[in-house]
Amino acid sequence: MADKKISELTELTTPDGTEELVVNDSGTSKKITQTNLLSTALPLAGGTMTGDVSLGDNVKAKFGAGNDLQIYHDGTKSIISDNGQGNLYVYSDQFIINNYPDTQNMARFVSGGAATLYHAGSAKLATTATGVDVTGSVTCDGFTSTGIDDNATSTAITIDSSENVGIGGNPESWDSNVFKALSITGGGFKSSFAAQTNGAPQAVMISNAYYSTGWKRGDTGYAAALRLTPQNATGTCFQFETAPTGAADSSVTWQTPFLINSLGHTVFTSPNGSDPAMTIYNTNNVIGDWDLYLKLGANGYNTTSYFIKAWNGVAGNSFLVLGNGNVQNLNNSYAGTSDLKLKENIIDASSQWEDVKALQIKNYSLKVDKRTTPNQLGVIAQDLEASGMGGLVSEVADTDEVLDADWIASEGETEDDRPTKHVDLGTTTKSVKYSVLYMKAVKALQEAMTKIEALEARVTALEPTI
Repeated sequence: MADKKISELTELTTPDGTEELVVNDSGTSKKITQTNLLSTALPLAGGTMTGDVSLGDNVKAKFGAGNDLQIYHDGTKSIISDNGQGNLYVYSDQFIINNYPDTQNMARFVSGGAATLYHAGSAKLATTATGVDVTGSVTCDGFTSTGIDDNATSTAITIDSSENVGIGGNPESWDSNVFKALSITGGGFKSSFAAQTNGAPQAVMISNAYYSTGWKRGDTGYAAALRLTPQNATGTCFQFETAPTGAADSSVTWQTPFLINSLGHTVFTSPNGSDPAMTIYNTNNVIGDWDLYLKLGANGYNTTSYFIKAWNGVAGNSFLVLGNGNVQNLNNSYAGTSDLKLKENIIDASSQWEDVKALQIKNYSLKVDKRTTPNQLGVIAQDLEASGMGGLVSEVADTDEVLDADWIASEGETEDDRPTKHVDLGTTTKSVKYSVLYMKAVKALQEAMTKIEALEARVTALEPTI
């Protein structure tokens, strides 16, 4: 139809077709005719579309009063966005997700049946009426199970009638009235984890040994055990045990080179007296290595806390490192650190003349030496206190090592295994801060030298007049 102004249109008295657009021109009805104007349009009240709907990138098909559901393509990906109220529901008796171009299944959900996940078109995990069916192996960070059936058709996992478990082999012949055990076999070597079911409760990790009316070797090699035994306040909680070689199925006699009791006390022992009970070795082997680091809390800076306490059965305390850094030993042979970088508030010392004059130097011998004549030179702590130099004296509590009367023997242990403990005797032993005393003496010597030099000068000045 050629372009026309509305004023040029023919007057209409009666519409004559459904394809006419009727307009009012100053009170006169006129029509505009368009071929197929209404027959190709979708009525507002709904209808059937017979052609495609093409929406450009980021042009959205929106649903809901608040545009809650939107479907569109943003140029790089296709998006179904449900950000309104309620949930997004998909209703289907069989819901299938395939790849493009429809050559592989990705997921399939069947009403009243399985929900199946696929990898590269192959089903890997499917739900069943009793759980899940997995095709292939499972890798996970954690696993929880209500139990393992004892109907294995191979020896991968075997549970015997006594509830002992074997992995990679049959369970050992453990005495189920005493222990329940899990045995793991690999490369011809068997290790076991066992829990005691009567007597003193304990858990044991065993290598090359089992319990059957006493401990027995698995084969001719060495045996080792880690034993956890919660007992009374002073009982053993953790101990490492070893046994030498012997015949297979022969009795095992355990040795205990290392144990920790319930109070946290750690004990190292050496079955061979010529070997150290413990060796600390830093294999890094460069300048600045540390082998041992001992640490006390903030309240440990005192003379009643210890970094190191070396005790022997003849003389008692032989070497002590106290919490405040003081060192005390039996034969008075030691050295001290004296670096400027460690010191502050440095001033010249006051006169030590009177203190040194008051010192009572004595000869004596130590009682442990059992001598009949003195062989030591030094001072007595009580004499220093009496002379007003109590600041040079300190005290430490006396202790003794006794058998632990509260110990309870574990299975296989005898009275020979009874541990010892240290008890406070209620007395103290005084010690002298000799490093400070020596400095007092040096200061007094310097004062004496000054006086001597002054007297010598006076004598030299007077000699010509005599």
